[in-house]
Amino acid sequence: MNDLNEKILQWAYDKGILANGTPEGQLAKTLEELIETAQAVALYNSTVYETEEKELHNDRLEQVKDGIGDVYVTLVIHAKMNGFMNIGIAFVAELPNKAAFEQLGKCVIGLATFPHWDTYAYANGILHKLAQNHGLILRECVEHSYNVIAKRTGRIVDGVFVRDKACGNCRGIGSNGGDEVCQKCEGSGGN
Repeated sequence: MNDLNEKILQWAYDKGILANGTPEGQLAKTLEELIETAQAVALYNSTVYETEEKELHNDRLEQVKDGIGDVYVTLVIHAKMNGFMNIGIAFVAELPNKAAFEQLGKCVIGLATFPHWDTYAYANGILHKLAQNHGLILRECVEHSYNVIAKRTGRIVDGVFVRDKACGNCRGIGSNGGDEVCQKCEGSGGN
């Protein structure tokens, strides 16, 4: 994962997040992504994998994949802001989804008061387990998220990277909630 961490940090450097962002703003972004991921997991778990709901089920799984990767990305950037590089992934035993989100929330609170390498590694271990709970691989979740953010443009506002708005036609997301954008936004980096 170190190669992905380096790409994420280069992106954060290029976008001015490391120079102009704040750890507090980055943790706020982590919480935002964590909430979106919890919502995606709840929606995913509410669909039944049957013929008529198969496409919806798969779309929701993509949202889970995106969310897990996004939380990881925000944690890597926060770790760098606090002087930590190449954070690992701690082993986490079986952990149901609800407990995983409770533990991730506790990690974020802990990082707000006392950033520590072990807390990042534990949070990443939980993300790994959350991915496994959904038949996903953490690395693939992170690669997916990196490939999306690599195309984003935006600016720092109050210590947080705020992506540029997309056109009114697609709002930067596809009709299925994915990251597909219309041709107008595709060229402008508006997602």
